[in-house]
Amino acid sequence: MKRWLAFLFLFSAALAMADVPMNDCKLTAPVSALSLTPAQLKPYQQGNQAVLNVQGLIFPAGTDKTIDAEPTDETDTALRAAINYHRSIKTQGAEQIATYWHPAMQPMKLQQLNQPGVMQSTKELYANTDSVELLGMLKLNGREVVFIRHAGKTQAYITVESNGQYYLVSDPGLTPQVSIAIAAFDRGTATMTR
Repeated sequence: MKRWLAFLFLFSAALAMADVPMNDCKLTAPVSALSLTPAQLKPYQQGNQAVLNVQGLIFPAGTDKTIDAEPTDETDTALRAAINYHRSIKTQGAEQIATYWHPAMQPMKLQQLNQPGVMQSTKELYANTDSVELLGMLKLNGREVVFIRHAGKTQAYITVESNGQYYLVSDPGLTPQVSIAIAAFDRGTATMTR
């Protein structure tokens, strides 16, 4: 019970504060679950496992967050930005969805969303979904990355802070760490220590 109360406090802090108290986390994934080059894998490989030691929060299994609501437009934490992005996908149009991406990326994201069939298939994917599973939030090379499972697929939402707001970004430099974390959530272990 004490551990659950401590988690609730940390989870509330994650939603309410831009500076989230992070803990030491260890994520372990089988090398066979990864599609990384030998050079990408080398710093993390320990035998037949890839190990990622980082700061972050690992949420207990089954931690869901509703997306069956209008977005609050609050993006003052990485977690709020990711959840409101999902809510926006479910309830809003391409122009609103694109605003969750970094301003430099918004024109490209808007162009992608406006391609024939993209919005329709995206909306269909979320049509019968009322929540997503929160897996964790990790600090990777100065970025806060939120890991969410939706429709059986784990995805990483890389964020960057600008003027007190968090935006989604693409960061190919994080590919090894993100790949290991996703594989750890799906087929390995993710643990948090004090």
